[in-house]
Amino acid sequence: MGEMPRRMAIAVATALLTALLVAPLVFNAQAIPPEQPVKRGGTLRVAVLDDVKSLNPMYAMSVWDWAVLGMIYEGLVATDPDTLEPIPWIAEGWEMYGGDPTHWVWYIRSGIKWHDGEELDAYDVAFTYNFFRFGYFARYLSYAEYVKDVWVEPPNKVHVVLYKTYAPFVRYLSAAPLLPQHIWGPAFVEGYDLAEHDAPRYYYESLYHTKDPWGRNPQIWKVRHEKLSGMFMPDPTMTGCGPFKWGMRVPGQYISFEAFEDYHMTTVVGGGKREYMRPNVDRVLFVIITNPAAQLLALQRGEVDMINWPLLPSDAEAVKGYPNIKLQITDD
Repeated sequence: MGEMPRRMAIAVATALLTALLVAPLVFNAQAIPPEQPVKRGGTLRVAVLDDVKSLNPMYAMSVWDWAVLGMIYEGLVATDPDTLEPIPWIAEGWEMYGGDPTHWVWYIRSGIKWHDGEELDAYDVAFTYNFFRFGYFARYLSYAEYVKDVWVEPPNKVHVVLYKTYAPFVRYLSAAPLLPQHIWGPAFVEGYDLAEHDAPRYYYESLYHTKDPWGRNPQIWKVRHEKLSGMFMPDPTMTGCGPFKWGMRVPGQYISFEAFEDYHMTTVVGGGKREYMRPNVDRVLFVIITNPAAQLLALQRGEVDMINWPLLPSDAEAVKGYPNIKLQITDD
């Protein structure tokens, strides 16, 4: 069947990766060339192969969990869809402090809002880093292993000091979802003081009566693991700062998101400035269809607008002639 079907078969997998890492680049109005007419409003129905297993950012693991969480939460950096290099996002810039590869400074963008209307600031970023490293969550153990200290230099600088040089620091440690301090602090950290942006600290060994994994015995917050462990949605409002707000979930059927009206992001991609505003669509619906053949049939019938998973070469050939179906093609 030649090279074209093979390239089409992997195309949607690449689109999914882009959607997970930089959702605004996929759903945002500015991703469309200006000479094309922009269609606004309505619902985008996306077929997905499975339901989520968890919506807890501390424990979520599956690609479907993060497909949902990636619509709602954002990190300090995003990924350039062409080069896969980190680009400014919530952080408008970063640098090594005095050239020291174990001391980084992040410059936090102003004007970013959480979904509840509160403004995101440097203290939210510092809280997130500390929560990850003090909580010793399996998914974020690298934070506890490498991050030695975090503090804010008002108004917008966050200092992060590492125990030792960590080459993928910018790409890996900075892409994790940011958490709203005003929600997660009081709910999940014992004695958290929003005015002081801190909580009482205890030596690891006295708190857990065992040695920490690296034998350092640091002073840490008492994270309320009992309120987090096993919880499907620890924050029932799912408050993030991404382009879409949490809507609702009907298990085994669909998950919905609503466009965040106050979404606004400016970054640099490929040397050029890009501005992202409120998404074009009003609503996104993840329709759960666990059979690939049934997904394709739903697309052909107009019951969904997009399949976010690779097509078999034979299926790609079968839909090439449909006038209302566009295949996303990429090189392997």
